[in-house]
Amino acid sequence: MKNKPFFTFPKINLEKPVERKALQRYQRLVKLAVRIGVVVLVIAFLWISLDGYHRLVSQKLIKKSAYLLVPLDPNINEEVLKKIESKKRYPLDQQIEAIFQPVMVEETTGSGEVKTATGGAERGE
Repeated sequence: MKNKPFFTFPKINLEKPVERKALQRYQRLVKLAVRIGVVVLVIAFLWISLDGYHRLVSQKLIKKSAYLLVPLDPNINEEVLKKIESKKRYPLDQQIEAIFQPVMVEETTGSGEVKTATGGAERGE
């Protein structure tokens, strides 16, 4: 007993116009099915990729914000308050002068001499 294949395509006589049209319809249907399959695979790949990226990003945010869920300590540290109160505060004009005061720069020349120059911080020298 010979093993017959599970499915065989019917033999078509292309000389008959009815069978030729049926074959053309069948070929169009196969092309359409292949196109739909490719589109479905692309959409599934994009969906899985975006879902994985979303899970990766959202997991990091949860880990970073976990420390915010810990309740605060209601006790006041008086040592820290005293340090803050004892800070020396400078007036604004002294702060500006300290930022833009001339800076001393030492450079060595090729002969080994030390040359001192002043440059202003505001000029970027």
